[in-house]
Amino acid sequence: MKKNNLYNIKKVFMIGVGGIGMSGLARYFLSQNIKVIGSDIKESKITSDLKSLGVQIIMGQTGSEYIDDVDLVVRSEAITESNDDYKRAKEKGKEIKLYAEMLGVITEGYETIAICGTHGKTTTTGLVLSMMQHAGLDPMGIVGSLLKSGSNFAQSEGKSRDGKKYFVVEACEYRRSFLNLKPKYLIITNIDADHLDYYKDLDDIKSAFLEMCNRVSPDGYIICCESDKNVIDIMYKYTGNAKFVRMYDSNMRWFITPDLNINLQLIGKHNQDNAKLAWELGKLLRIPEDDMRVGLYNFEGSWRRCEYKGVAKNGAIVIDDYAHHPTEIDVTVRGVAEKYNGKSIIGVFQPHLHSRTHAFWDDFVSSLSLFDKVYILPIYKARSEEDYGVSSELLASKINGAVSVTFENVYDYLQDYNEDYVILTMGAGDNNVVAENLVNGKK
Repeated sequence: MKKNNLYNIKKVFMIGVGGIGMSGLARYFLSQNIKVIGSDIKESKITSDLKSLGVQIIMGQTGSEYIDDVDLVVRSEAITESNDDYKRAKEKGKEIKLYAEMLGVITEGYETIAICGTHGKTTTTGLVLSMMQHAGLDPMGIVGSLLKSGSNFAQSEGKSRDGKKYFVVEACEYRRSFLNLKPKYLIITNIDADHLDYYKDLDDIKSAFLEMCNRVSPDGYIICCESDKNVIDIMYKYTGNAKFVRMYDSNMRWFITPDLNINLQLIGKHNQDNAKLAWELGKLLRIPEDDMRVGLYNFEGSWRRCEYKGVAKNGAIVIDDYAHHPTEIDVTVRGVAEKYNGKSIIGVFQPHLHSRTHAFWDDFVSSLSLFDKVYILPIYKARSEEDYGVSSELLASKINGAVSVTFENVYDYLQDYNEDYVILTMGAGDNNVVAENLVNGKK
């Protein structure tokens, strides 16, 4: 395979195609007239959507014979070498690439805009795409969530107003996967401790972000906010030639964009911060301010990012969010409380991974205490790991008034909340089904 030239790739097999990043990549392949076959362990909205687009989906990963007749195999980070589909691909001598490696390949030849950070990168990626699309810059893009359009992929028509080819991509720091990219523009939303099942500590995480800065082209730009002390640390260690676009947030006064207030459909100060990062990129791309304002306002949000789901039977507003880190819980609960001032906020939280729950135990206790009442579902196991001596029952016992629940009995606790309440389901697992069932009257 030669860089971004996929001329010799006619058929791809994707192991774990139902993952949010992998499905965006599958949509990209389809846009290039490449046939996609994929496997996953369970059906989902994403696999159903891919089927409707013509992707052949195989349920189970037992060493599919379809692998024998493809030009390339792509696997998600969650797929280990013990996976039967992976083993068959190896036995057949197929070229195998990780999702992140493939992302690096397809973005070569573009002016790549990478959005990274521990929190807020999905929303910021969506804001950037919306702004650029409105301004006629016609970007290609992959987002780590489904947009309101129902897709996580933006297809370019090859008609950019300025004649340049842009690719906007959400860049994940897990396992340093974002180091496969070579961006012209890099946005860093923030840096926080996370993924401590892989990283040794916060310093190790910061070292990965510094490496990412070093991947930016010498004539490129790094956009970040100096109010984040961890970002400051890497800013002053960076010795490359890319230019820093620096913003300082003190009492809502911004060094680059003083007193800027961007009208958004999104709630919360953290989303104002995300929009200001997008704004700075827009200035570098010479987008007129009026176009930036309209484009940023047009962004309606994405799947599972403070997503309004509807109203439950007794009148409670139901919102679903992907927050699975204490910092994300904190800013989201505060944003919802501000938006729905006067209503009590009821949480339904599903911890994500025993390792994360253990690593941020005290922070979870603190952030979950912001709810007026919180119900805690069993910990979601995204991959095989030990239990670290933690459980939802133990977490609930540390929070005043919290209740440990199951997917079967949670509805019994929620049925009497009326129009004076907001029910906020949170977590990166499968607890969004609770929100959907509440609105649809199912259990």
